[in-house]
Amino acid sequence: MELKIEGLSLLRLIQDLKQLINLTRSKRKYLIETGEFLKHINDSLDAIDRHVRKILSSKKKIDTELIRAKNRGFGDITLFISIYYIFIKEAIDADTLSIPFSLTTYLNHLVKKIFNDTKLVFLSSFELNYFQRSVQDIKRLTGILKKYMANYPAFPEGIGILKFPYSMSGKILINSILFHEIGHYVFERSDYSRDYILRIQDAFKDFLKNELVNDIKAELYIVPLFKCLRDILLSWINEVYSDIFAVRIAGPSYFFAAVEVLQILPDVSQKNKEFNQTHPADVSQKNKEFNQTHPAIDYRFRQMAKWLDKDGWFNVLQKRTETQYDMLNQCKNLTPDSFTVTCGIPLRAFAESKEGEIEKRIKQWLLKYLDEILTDIEKKVDESVLKIDVPFDDYHKFGNLVEKYLEHAVVPSTIYNDEGKPIYPSPITLINTGYFFYLSGMDKLLHRMSKKPGNIDIQLHFEKRLNDWIAKGIEDWQIMENIKH
Repeated sequence: MELKIEGLSLLRLIQDLKQLINLTRSKRKYLIETGEFLKHINDSLDAIDRHVRKILSSKKKIDTELIRAKNRGFGDITLFISIYYIFIKEAIDADTLSIPFSLTTYLNHLVKKIFNDTKLVFLSSFELNYFQRSVQDIKRLTGILKKYMANYPAFPEGIGILKFPYSMSGKILINSILFHEIGHYVFERSDYSRDYILRIQDAFKDFLKNELVNDIKAELYIVPLFKCLRDILLSWINEVYSDIFAVRIAGPSYFFAAVEVLQILPDVSQKNKEFNQTHPADVSQKNKEFNQTHPAIDYRFRQMAKWLDKDGWFNVLQKRTETQYDMLNQCKNLTPDSFTVTCGIPLRAFAESKEGEIEKRIKQWLLKYLDEILTDIEKKVDESVLKIDVPFDDYHKFGNLVEKYLEHAVVPSTIYNDEGKPIYPSPITLINTGYFFYLSGMDKLLHRMSKKPGNIDIQLHFEKRLNDWIAKGIEDWQIMENIKH
């Protein structure tokens, strides 16, 4: 009886979710990738529906052990539905009118050069933050469900799930943060964690042998200590990789977006109340603190500064956005001893009287080790970036000309050089030019277009229009690329 009650509850929920998906899909248009993701969810629900009905309609007497097994199966199904429940709502809300459409299609185009089966699904999140959602747990659960259901659909290869705040759908510039989330996707698909786990393990053994062996009181607790440090380092490495990836692909637009996002995220602004765009590197020690999942803000800016300098952006930043240039320059030469680690570390393996000293040595080792493997992280970024061939020269050639169009409120899809030759600026050029213009050129547009250039509402209106023009330029560039190919 209990099995039947649980099964019927599942069937009711499945029917409701399928109806919601099918009804919405019939009325809205989606990215191909989002449509495929919704189809997979719907096919999965169909398979579960058939499986549950088959169990409930069986007329054979089921013994106690089999009932327990069926209940365990229902438990895995419930877990699946709990994971997908939020995805379904976010996915059906992510129609082409509710996402930064031209940017998301361009990002799919870009990442296909690294993995040709890439299918990036962009979901509008209810949280005021950006995420890359790992799909490893979904793949594992899919494997479990296939044991119960022979016809259960495999999780589509290449799917990546990226989330952005629903309120940001019309803002192309700040959505440059998505380049960082794509970095996480590339890191996961490249399975770099597997390599780093082994390397961290070897480095920890050496550290233990050379620095801590004489202080160990209970070896039983060394394994939990290692797992904690390994997970901290893997999170930091993933974040640093994604920062470098983003700034190598998107240029300074990613850095500008990161600063803007840091100013509006409630969790960061709450911790860093003094953080502001004027003196971000020095105003708060919080900017130099590593936590359990993320490196310090200034450490991340240090890495961005290094690559923006290498890729030839520093002169442009110094001329165009002095505040942002100073911010990066202050972080550029920071050393590991400029930072602290604030997260807790399990120290039960050591004598209580020595815990303070041991904790300090371990945290110093964490920072030192991260700095030591930066070169390797950068090489791994290179493996992907070299496949994309980012046209930064395009900005240096045509950026000023694109700005002239923006000053006159003209969409810079096609610009004309002095010889009258048509030029189609790349999306990266459009985004970076748009951000430089947003930060230091809006006054020219406002004085040209309005009798009240200092009015806040007028400024906000034209900031929105600027994002619209850049979005349209990216969309038109993709049309031209499709025609060429």
